[in-house]
Amino acid sequence: LKEISVGDHPYKFEGEKSASVLIVLCKEAGEWQVMLNKRSEELRRHPGQVCFPGGMREEGDRSAADTALRECEEETGLDRNIVQIISVLPTVKVYQKQMSLTPVVAMVPPDTFSTYSFTKNSSEVAAIFHA
Repeated sequence: LKEISVGDHPYKFEGEKSASVLIVLCKEAGEWQVMLNKRSEELRRHPGQVCFPGGMREEGDRSAADTALRECEEETGLDRNIVQIISVLPTVKVYQKQMSLTPVVAMVPPDTFSTYSFTKNSSEVAAIFHA
């Protein structure tokens, strides 16, 4: 696997808001799984929907990967230091929201999903699960 620095990938289209999601993969009992969040019912936008952890770029974020790692850590408590970035996928425009979105694929050590003590941000996340 090629190591990707969290500062490597320009991802903002000029004049648009930008966001990133983290697609976290983990081998659980020999089977690949992906981490998902169920959004809080209290949220104004997309309440109760299942999603990848992620969110809007903030001023101090150095890249799409940095945004995705920060948001995942804020939402789930997953320590960015155990997350290995595999790839930053091409940025897509979300025309309805006039923004750009960058998916970032990562993996964590085997069986992390079943052994890690996740700490959900209950104002944003109703549940953290894997499938």
